[in-house]
Amino acid sequence: YSLSLIITAIVLMALIGAETILPLYMQTTRDFTPLDSGLMLLPGAIVMGIMSPITGMLFDKFGAKWLAATGLAIVTATTFLFTNLSMDTAFSYLTIIYAIRMFGLSLVMMPVMTSGLNQLPVEWHPHGTAMANTMQQVSASIGTAVLISLMTTTAANYQPDQSQLEGLTEQEAMAQVASNAAISGYQTIFWVATILSIVGLVLSFLLTTKKSELAKEKAA
Repeated sequence: YSLSLIITAIVLMALIGAETILPLYMQTTRDFTPLDSGLMLLPGAIVMGIMSPITGMLFDKFGAKWLAATGLAIVTATTFLFTNLSMDTAFSYLTIIYAIRMFGLSLVMMPVMTSGLNQLPVEWHPHGTAMANTMQQVSASIGTAVLISLMTTTAANYQPDQSQLEGLTEQEAMAQVASNAAISGYQTIFWVATILSIVGLVLSFLLTTKKSELAKEKAA
């Protein structure tokens, strides 16, 4: 149960970070509109909605371990692909990678939480659910605060490449430095999120599969 809480916390930190940072990147650095940001996130939300009942059926058949491992492998790969954000990253690239990332997350959240609750006696399920909900709120808050602080610190400490500023006016140079500093901050955040995802992926292999749980119940 504790392992499932840790994996859930790690996944939520990476998830909330992306959901917060990508619209921020699009609107403040790339001058996209709020509507554009919402449209970029929409396919991912649709994928999550479609996959919810499907993931339940897959969990009944395969258990949590391999679903979580597969999902976290997808999350890790797609999070890594966001580490190359730039001023030229295409809208379609952001939309597609984010949607694939949400597909991966849909394979993780429900199986991991359900597997964790299955480790508890039935009479403890209400307490386990309450603890899981609390952990989700806390980890999401901590993840957002830490990642935003990291982004701000990285951007503030950014050292520009002087060769990129040659031939620019002072105003153009300042705008260029500000953009590059922001991009550096976004890239750093996704590097951290990638590392968190890798940790979650490794931990997912320690989960107990549903089949082994049933076997233990029969043996008892």
